[in-house]
Amino acid sequence: MSLIYGLVGFVTGDNESLPTLLHELRQLAHCMGYQTVSGMFPQNSFILNSLAKAGYQKVESEELWLYEW
Repeated sequence: MSLIYGLVGFVTGDNESLPTLLHELRQLAHCMGYQTVSGMFPQNSFILNSLAKAGYQKVESEELWLYEW
C-alpha cells in the first residue's frame, strides 16, 4: 500500500471548498498510482463529514489517520 503524506491546511470559502480539495487530492493520488492518503486531521465534524463526502473511509491505524477509497 502506497502513501501520500500531506497536510490539509485551512481552506477559506464556501462549505464545498474542503470537500472539493479532498476530492481533487484523491483523484491526483489515484492518477499517480496511490491507493491510500494519510494525514493529521483534527477531530471535528466538518472535516470528518468532508472526508466522508469526498469518498474517503477511515482505515484502522494506531499512529496515523489513513483514508482510502
